[in-house]
Amino acid sequence: MAPEFGIAPEETDMQMNLEYNMSKLTMFGTLAAIIAFIVLVIQAILEIAGSEEKEYDLDFACQLIDAPIITMVLINLLNSSGVPLVVLASLAYAQSKILQNSCYI
Repeated sequence: MAPEFGIAPEETDMQMNLEYNMSKLTMFGTLAAIIAFIVLVIQAILEIAGSEEKEYDLDFACQLIDAPIITMVLINLLNSSGVPLVVLASLAYAQSKILQNSCYI
C-alpha cells in the first residue's frame, strides 16, 4: 500500500539500528584516519631527523603528500558514496604508475 502524499513513512527498528551503526563506524573511521595521519607525519619527520644528511629530499616530500591522501581515502571509504571515489582515485593512480614505467597495455 503506497503512503499518501505528505506523510512520511515511519522508520523501522532495522533502519534506526543501521543509522546508529553507520554513525559509530564513521566516528571510528575518522578517528583511525586522524591517527594514521599523525603517525605518517611523525614517521616522515623521524626519518629525516635520524638521517645524517639532514636534507629535505623528494622522498620526504612524497611522504608528507601521502599522509593526507591516505587519510582522505580512509574517510571516503566509510561513506556510502565514497567507494566509487576511492575506486576512481586508485585507477588514476595505477594509470600514472603504468605511464611512468612505460608499460602500455
